[in-house]
Amino acid sequence: MQGLISGSFFVAASIFLAVRGSPDVVTAGAVLGSALCAGFVSSKQHLKAVLLGTVLVAVSLVLQSIAGRCTTCIQADMLLAAGVVTSSVAAGGHRFRVVSGVLAAVLVAALMFWGPAPGQGGFSQETFGRYIAVEQGGKTVKLDTALKPVLLFSPECPACRDALKQLIGRDPAGKGWQPVIAQGDPAEAERTLKGMGYTGEISLFRWRGPVPVMVWTEDGRTWSTHSVREMLEVVPVEP
Repeated sequence: MQGLISGSFFVAASIFLAVRGSPDVVTAGAVLGSALCAGFVSSKQHLKAVLLGTVLVAVSLVLQSIAGRCTTCIQADMLLAAGVVTSSVAAGGHRFRVVSGVLAAVLVAALMFWGPAPGQGGFSQETFGRYIAVEQGGKTVKLDTALKPVLLFSPECPACRDALKQLIGRDPAGKGWQPVIAQGDPAEAERTLKGMGYTGEISLFRWRGPVPVMVWTEDGRTWSTHSVREMLEVVPVEP
């Protein structure tokens, strides 16, 4: 039963990454690695599943520490971590249980330190003020989030592309929101925006936190959210 549960987590991670992940070599490797973990579990090689699952999450966290946190990546890491923990419980033999338990504990501690994307389930106050200084056309300007919500995004983030697609479909001219490139290649980000039909202003603000995140100020308080559904509640429909 424990093997079935842990295998299900690895399979879910593989499917989730295949559907929501970026079409690149790193994502393909993660999909294959997750599927391999599920294969190890099905053949009762739980220690191998724990080791490989731990490596996958560790590599993900290292890459995110370099390129910036990605909501989709963290969600996949959580599924992998759940598979690692349940596989450690299913590992047979005292030595296997000890090694697996230590690895699982280290993995969970790392994820807790790194933290899931804040605000994922609701509006939150983060490290943003009302004004965000951005680069726009080679000049530094301050965006007032009380006048227009700001979306920080990365062109390499699947969750960001989902948010952009829906927001651009609602307001392609950016009259009620402002996209700001926070991570990744600015040229690629501009191509992504224009390819989706965006015709408004584009700004640059380097931030290494989780994306996508929308920031706005209401009644004197600055809020943020990583939920696309909540972003759509903040941005009005442009007639």
